[in-house]
Amino acid sequence: MRLKIAVSPVRFRPSPFPPEVPGLGLDRGFGPIMLRVTGDRELTRITEDQHNLLCQIVDGYAEVKEEFYFSTAMGVGTTMQHAGVEGRESVDHGDIEELWKLGLIDVTPSSVAMSGRLRPTAEGTHHVGEARRLESIARSDNAISSGSEGSRVAWDATLPVLEAVVELYDRADAGEDVSQTQVNGHLGREDGDSDTSRSFEVLERGGYVHGTASIDQPPGALTVVPTEKALKLLAGWPADGEVALERLVAALQAKIELTSDEEEKGKLRQVLDAVQGIGENVAAEVLTNVMMGG
Repeated sequence: MRLKIAVSPVRFRPSPFPPEVPGLGLDRGFGPIMLRVTGDRELTRITEDQHNLLCQIVDGYAEVKEEFYFSTAMGVGTTMQHAGVEGRESVDHGDIEELWKLGLIDVTPSSVAMSGRLRPTAEGTHHVGEARRLESIARSDNAISSGSEGSRVAWDATLPVLEAVVELYDRADAGEDVSQTQVNGHLGREDGDSDTSRSFEVLERGGYVHGTASIDQPPGALTVVPTEKALKLLAGWPADGEVALERLVAALQAKIELTSDEEEKGKLRQVLDAVQGIGENVAAEVLTNVMMGG
């Protein structure tokens, strides 16, 4: 089970959505936002401003389990405050009413008109979490589909991070995990390097590492441990044909990168192209047969 670490102090955060998120069916601008969850219920339709307000309420309440207070004054409008946030935040009272009507927040009105207390409901918390999860998936998939040349999620970009995780885990005491900070230090990168964070994210999605602690920012797990798949690939564990193929491809790519002789580099590229050209399933099957003595 992954430990979710809260970040302090609380800050009102803008919408997690970029200007356009392909594949999520978001209507930007002043239109409604609706997210469809495959195989699950459809998330409630709300506007972008309402989504931002709901994120503020969910994040603030998660940090300090106290209700928000809101009030309305002539010439000022509606403002909202919380114990974990300095100052007051201007909000649209209509958005509060709509989120309450939709069951995403609970509101306790006061005796003063358009004033009271509020907190998120379980449905509201689910809405924010699911929206962020879908946005993260879309962002990663978009980067992966954009091509590997110069990509931060290409295998040759993520392999050094995975190698560092396995090596550091081998040195660690029993029960210790490997952090992004340790990997950055091992690779000579600055602390908080975004390429390392992104590699942690895609390596976990690929099943090479298991995240043990995370925060909202940066992306990817804060600490990880290598999975059996990673140990088969890099630590000499008994491997099947698929893992052996990954080892072969990784070794060829590394050799190409290190070789300065252009003729040798060209020959290695031909071998790599041939291995990849016959298809992963066929190559894995052949390697499996060889390993099994067939």
